[in-house]
Amino acid sequence: MPGDEPRYGEPLGSKYWRRTEDARDFLKNEIKIRTTKLGCLLSPRPRRVERYGTKEFNIDDMINRVKSGWDFALFMRLTEETLPALEQLSRGIRELKLNVSLYTYVLIGTPRNADTLKQIGWTPTTKLDNAREFLERVDGLVDGVIITAAGDYQGELEVLKKIGRK
Repeated sequence: MPGDEPRYGEPLGSKYWRRTEDARDFLKNEIKIRTTKLGCLLSPRPRRVERYGTKEFNIDDMINRVKSGWDFALFMRLTEETLPALEQLSRGIRELKLNVSLYTYVLIGTPRNADTLKQIGWTPTTKLDNAREFLERVDGLVDGVIITAAGDYQGELEVLKKIGRK
């Protein structure tokens, strides 16, 4: 499946499948995968705009992608600015009773990973000090979260302590 462009060589996925959905259908219909769940990434603001030909995906685009046969969806680029999009997406999936799990990726900003985040060009979802409060806001919107402090192992331990139930 497409993923990020390789630093060297050519991407394999596009040689065999035009769309990620084609690869998914091949795995489900030809290979007969039954126990492995296949999911799609959703981002209101993709990093590589030239690949998609659009700067942003709206809620209808994302819901239509989820409806096309995925087992779960992973909402990327969650920030204060994209939280309303996650709220709308969650509401849309539930109203349509799609029976698709929704997860989100939470990138914690710490003083130790500031250079890493700058290097990869990602905006953190929230800072370490606000992690618990921010995660409480997505409670009920998603079925789970994937949390990372992007290269700051100590920061990941700290955020786990902060979000732990008291």
